[in-house]
Amino acid sequence: RRWPPSLSACFAEGSCSRFDSRTIYVDGFPCDQIQDTVGSGDTFDATFVHYHQKGFSIDTAAVLANANARATLELAGGPTGQCTESDLIDLLSRYQITDIKQSDNTVRYRIQVRD
Repeated sequence: RRWPPSLSACFAEGSCSRFDSRTIYVDGFPCDQIQDTVGSGDTFDATFVHYHQKGFSIDTAAVLANANARATLELAGGPTGQCTESDLIDLLSRYQITDIKQSDNTVRYRIQVRD
């Protein structure tokens, strides 16, 4: 697999990932209370690479990475809040994720809490 020269940028509002000419925006997952931001960017990058290496699309890897980075924000100590795969699936099940194609090369994933 080819790796992009610029993988991602994380913001409070979500993340932006670039791969070749594609841009993927993922809205931020709601977070009740931020305890610690240490390690959230590293968690995003490691999760992205992990799932992309396992064969997931870059879009799916970006959504999973964003969710795992959000989980690290709620516990002090950085990686303490990282999800296992089953925790990540449980976390994602609480949200509706909508794909909004903005152009041929740009997609946005809207994250909303399920009712």
